[in-house]
Amino acid sequence: MTADTAQLGALILSILVFGPCYYVLNLDRMAIRESRHVRTFFLLWLAYFAFEYYFLGPYSFIEMSHEGNLNPAVDYYLTHHYDGGRFSHQFGGGQDLFIMLPGMQYFNPEAMLHSFLPFWIVILIHKLYFAALGFTGAYLISRHHAPDNRSIAVAVAAIFPITHEYLLGYSTNWGPGYAAIPFAIYACTIATNKQNFWLLALLAGVILSAADPIHIFPPLAVTLVGYIIFNPDIRLKRTALAFGIYILLALTVWHEFIYANATLLNETARVIKGGIDSRNPISAAINGIATLFSTTLPFSLFIGGLLILAVTRSQLAIRGIGIFFWLILSYVIAKTFPWEKIGLDPISKLSHYYMLLAILTLFIPILTEAIKNFNESPRILRNLNRSIRLDIGVVALALAILTFNKVGNLAILTWFGGQSSLFGFENLSDSTRKSKEAFRAVTLFERPPANNIAGVYNIDSFDGQPSLYLDRWSKYWDHVQKVPNSVQRTRVGLDWARWNGREYDIESQIRLDLLGIANVRYLISALPLKSENLKLIYAPKETEISLARPEAFASKTQFISFRIKRIFDPGKLYIYELDNSLPRIFSAKAIDYVSDSISPLDLHNRIYRLALSRTAVILNRFMTVLLTAEPVKIIAWKKVADGFDIKLNAPKGGLVLINNSYLPFWKAWGDGKFLKVIPANAIQMAVVILPGTKRVEVRYKRPLLREKIAALF
Repeated sequence: MTADTAQLGALILSILVFGPCYYVLNLDRMAIRESRHVRTFFLLWLAYFAFEYYFLGPYSFIEMSHEGNLNPAVDYYLTHHYDGGRFSHQFGGGQDLFIMLPGMQYFNPEAMLHSFLPFWIVILIHKLYFAALGFTGAYLISRHHAPDNRSIAVAVAAIFPITHEYLLGYSTNWGPGYAAIPFAIYACTIATNKQNFWLLALLAGVILSAADPIHIFPPLAVTLVGYIIFNPDIRLKRTALAFGIYILLALTVWHEFIYANATLLNETARVIKGGIDSRNPISAAINGIATLFSTTLPFSLFIGGLLILAVTRSQLAIRGIGIFFWLILSYVIAKTFPWEKIGLDPISKLSHYYMLLAILTLFIPILTEAIKNFNESPRILRNLNRSIRLDIGVVALALAILTFNKVGNLAILTWFGGQSSLFGFENLSDSTRKSKEAFRAVTLFERPPANNIAGVYNIDSFDGQPSLYLDRWSKYWDHVQKVPNSVQRTRVGLDWARWNGREYDIESQIRLDLLGIANVRYLISALPLKSENLKLIYAPKETEISLARPEAFASKTQFISFRIKRIFDPGKLYIYELDNSLPRIFSAKAIDYVSDSISPLDLHNRIYRLALSRTAVILNRFMTVLLTAEPVKIIAWKKVADGFDIKLNAPKGGLVLINNSYLPFWKAWGDGKFLKVIPANAIQMAVVILPGTKRVEVRYKRPLLREKIAALF
């Protein structure tokens, strides 16, 4: 069963579902007139929405390549393997945890749940509260605009949580995220005229505080202005106070995360490689409109509702058009404003796409008013509204889209397996820990994803995926992959053209030499690999393998049976060992200084020729008084929180190389004396050792915001 076949089947089934759903929901006995009808519908809808997250218990589904390899892995790591530092040895060759995906914020409900609940229960709770929150917020806004028709409010609430992939999928990346915006807008606009305003504003603020503010607050702010345009009958002072509560609570929870991202932004590939496409407002406006079109369903509901308002001669159509122009204007301002003139140049390098996700909430009042006007305008519509129930049609559409999603998820579950892969690869830990010295691993073909290797299996990964790629690490990965994947830089995708029926030609896809230089010794693979530079240290039996092609089976039935078995038992993986990998800590035998203007490709090729002989390739601008490397004997070393402790003999001094990406916050001390730390070999850093040094402490010392503030007093 190919992906295209599964998609086609899902599409056909969802189309077939629409008619029966519309017919049944249109029956008089199915009408939603009272609050108890709303509660019944909500519970049934919620059960269907979250179906694939509980129907097989611990073997249920989480889409591993988008959701299960990011925040869930980080949250699990924080509750089970975290050593208390701000630096992690496990992710991406060593990373500042605060520039990983959200996880280090002070209020993290999912991480709290991971500390005492099974993984699948945590995911299920997340999906349930996420869907319930989105439904509730949309219902409250819609109910305000159609106070006499619960059916309309239910219809709009039912379709909101399925209008975008960030609501249906990816939700584990954002916490309550985009599902929280409708409720937050309700609390700071409509509720300003209600007695329980302060309670609702505080509740919305607490909910929002668990969501990633970098992604959520831009669309939230744009949505707020758009809703004020559409519904000006609110108390603006209270709105401003409520939004202030949101910001205050978000800063309280996220200030260290925000400060770390701001501090390290200039070290990342996003800023160094990013930039404004154009300062031309017309170009930005066209790009904004095209981006809105890409949000297919919410934009269609917005435009469709706007057309109905225009046809029914509603004055609200003008306000709806005003919202549309505000969306484009906000995007143009963000894209063309000279942020560098006020010291905020990094903002110009960030994606402003998220601002336009305001459409996810702003279609709610438009669609609600459109359905209400459609029902109440028989003369203009010539009795069309007597034969068509738009509110029922919207609910049927929501159920049809959900069906499409469920069938697609079932196909992915069958092909890739579900949550069992989080803990079921039994042979991973032991096979990669036989060596007394710590080495890193790279996971091929997303089985399991690299962040799960680090966060769940607690294996030091080199290819784990942070939120902001460090520039040195990113450039190195560009050359590790012979055909770089610019969309998912660190993921070694599966190209069946490299499979000969028996082995996968891995060296035609990635450079093993560069991996070895970066302290990678283990390659974890779902397929047997073809390479003379790899030693096989674990091979599963034929009945234990994790992945197999359909042609390996006598029939499609046998293949499907194999894939269904993998839902409950992910099988075992091939594990290979590189024949030549540099240690995590070692002494440089020589130094090779190169021009500061050397290109990344030339630099990496030079490193390839010299690094395995333990030569330190260093840019001229980092030249020190140490022009040659004297031998240093490494007696012992260990990983500690935020760094390394090293015992050594260095009678004449020398250079110790640490296989970790350099950042300016790395500090070192030798027997209490400050030592210089500089970049080396592109992906490593070097510590200049003074003569006679016996003990070296290397620590990651990026200050926390609270430490910076305390230093002022």
